[in-house]
Amino acid sequence: MKKNRIGMIMAKSSLRNNVVINLQKKGYRVYIIDDDEYMFDYIKSLSLDLILIDSNENKNIYEYLTKFFELNIPSIALIEKHLGHRNAVELLKSGALDIVYFSDEKVLSVLDSVENFFGNKSSEFELKMEETDKYIIFKIYGELDMSTTFKTKGRFDGIIKNINKDFILDISGVGYLESVGIGFLIYIKKMITAANKELKIVIKSDKIKKLLKMTKLDKYFNIYSSLDEITVIKKGKKYEKAVVIDDARFMRKLISTILIDEGFEVKTFENPILALKELDEIKPDIILVDHEMPEMNGLEFIKEFKPQQKEIPTIMLTTVEDINLALTAIRAGASDFLNKPFKKEELVHTIRKVIKENELRKENESLMLELQKREFELKNKNKELYSLYNNLEEELEMASEIQNNLLPKSSVELDNFIINSKYLPSLDIGGDFYDFFRMSNNFFGIAFADISGHGIPAALLSSMLKVYMMTYIKDIINPSEAMEILNDVIAESYPDGKFVSLFYMILNDQKGTISYCKAAQEPGLYVKENGDVEELLTEGQVLGLFSIEDFPEMINFEEKEIEMKIGEKIFLYTDGIVEARNSENEFYGLDRLKDVLSKNASKTGEELIKIVYDDLLEFIEGLPILDDLTFMSIEKK
Repeated sequence: MKKNRIGMIMAKSSLRNNVVINLQKKGYRVYIIDDDEYMFDYIKSLSLDLILIDSNENKNIYEYLTKFFELNIPSIALIEKHLGHRNAVELLKSGALDIVYFSDEKVLSVLDSVENFFGNKSSEFELKMEETDKYIIFKIYGELDMSTTFKTKGRFDGIIKNINKDFILDISGVGYLESVGIGFLIYIKKMITAANKELKIVIKSDKIKKLLKMTKLDKYFNIYSSLDEITVIKKGKKYEKAVVIDDARFMRKLISTILIDEGFEVKTFENPILALKELDEIKPDIILVDHEMPEMNGLEFIKEFKPQQKEIPTIMLTTVEDINLALTAIRAGASDFLNKPFKKEELVHTIRKVIKENELRKENESLMLELQKREFELKNKNKELYSLYNNLEEELEMASEIQNNLLPKSSVELDNFIINSKYLPSLDIGGDFYDFFRMSNNFFGIAFADISGHGIPAALLSSMLKVYMMTYIKDIINPSEAMEILNDVIAESYPDGKFVSLFYMILNDQKGTISYCKAAQEPGLYVKENGDVEELLTEGQVLGLFSIEDFPEMINFEEKEIEMKIGEKIFLYTDGIVEARNSENEFYGLDRLKDVLSKNASKTGEELIKIVYDDLLEFIEGLPILDDLTFMSIEKK
């Protein structure tokens, strides 16, 4: 049985040896390729199935990846975690099939990627192509995995180069993308842009949209939720129906020819009496009737047919230049009046004008009926709203009271620390949340959070957060571990688009130490006795947008620890203060806050909160505060 052949471009190291040994154990034939002037000739001679290339220190990586794709050899870019991140988007644009982050201790991610590429997964995959006047539409169903993506890239390559139309990529039938799928989208976008064409992508999955937003690629693509938003699919030509009534055979033929050239289906009548019997079945879009006919003239036909009541525009044709006749025909229900002989352009213009006028009239009538209906509904809704409003104030007061009962007391004194807080929602209830609670072995948990949104929804979510903390992390003394657990619980249970930013601390009351972890919340400010103010910064994502199961490489909560001295304080705040603006549209800002804390470093934590709040009020000069405000100080005594 032929072994799969893998080329590896990586500097000699124990890490490379570890990868090679593990691949060989799996039964792959591995070739070490030197990065020199003969490299591509050597690669061509090997008939490789896959190339692994170290992208960290290779200056020619983008050029190499493009060349591998031209040689029809799929490639995977390897990035060693401790060396940091390359520009992942550029690697994928250059043709990398996938990007793998790994370390000396953990080469499993490399093996998994290789196995996925060569594996015989029976994932369902289907690619369909449709064409309209303006677009080529590709519809993808199933999974964009390692086994399908490379071949699909090649197919796109040929089409993009040979078709002079814009493209729509419809992946509404795809539920989830791994990094290889993101790479596919990036590469296709690059190819289409290089060909001076436009790409629009239809994505239905919220998970895929979140992933693109998290990787900051949402602005790179023109994203739509459905094909209907783009309105490009031709539903089939709609032919308008015209009826021509004239006793002159030549005139019927002439008018019919003009109308057929304009895309009409045409039915002709020599006798208006016969036409009256069949018009209800035909249901035309327009009628042209001659005035001079023996058994019934055009004016008599109009009076009998009543075209305005039937909403069918009707044009009367005549050789007589009589303004009174024209006005009589219009009053009887004709839409317009045209004298013979006429030019083709004149007839076409008149026909299109009366059809458009009739469509607009119908639309106006429909809008008027809809408006009347809405007015009636609004009157009823206003009555309901008035009734609800009478009870709303009382309900908001009750909700505010409930929320205040969920929050701890504004001041708590421990053996070696004093905790003070101040909470000021922009509405009766808000989205800011804080809590402190005792744990075992002299530990004390402190949470300081900002829930997305305001009002009742944010208050409900803050209540859920308190329940989750008491249920899942009350006895976990490592902040980073607590953040991972909270993140998954919130991601699973909060509504889409709702999230929590959080600064979380574990205080050891006996040792005087505080370990902390930041989930995209404003950094805590460490106020030292000498007036220095240090930002307590750690890496960490907002809670709830991405679960560790779906995005294991993206979730990382960094934990740090400090040992506080007597008189030192940690000052916490939500973004409502730094984003407050004065009459000059200037932000209060972090620098001003740090300056106030520095100048008042000798004050108690309770005094600091009052000083900062008073300074904020002085800054905004009576303007309203538009966001929730929450302050907290933790002081070592």
